[in-house]
Amino acid sequence: MTIQGIKKDLVKKAAKAMVPRLREEFLSKGGRQEDFDEALAMNRVCSFFESQPPVFWDQIAISEDTSLDDIAQDIADSLEEAIYLEKMSAEDILQMMKEEEGISRRLKNIR
Repeated sequence: MTIQGIKKDLVKKAAKAMVPRLREEFLSKGGRQEDFDEALAMNRVCSFFESQPPVFWDQIAISEDTSLDDIAQDIADSLEEAIYLEKMSAEDILQMMKEEEGISRRLKNIR
């Protein structure tokens, strides 16, 4: 599989792992279902992965023991942890998704 193919596959899997969890976190913090913009969340997850440096993709391509599902789940876990550690409210989650670098900044804070 090419690096480009890995990227596309990972972005799809990560979105499947991350967007529902973002929605769950949002709803658990008192947010309303109709206020959660799933298309925006998908866009931000994709932007996050597209902004990753080549070394990120090289590590994935080299690792034979780790599946793309595992990597996507790990990143989703990290984002959920960031939401928990920062004690983010439903409004904070919406704001994070509105910011171009919102997800990246949250993940950098816990790594």
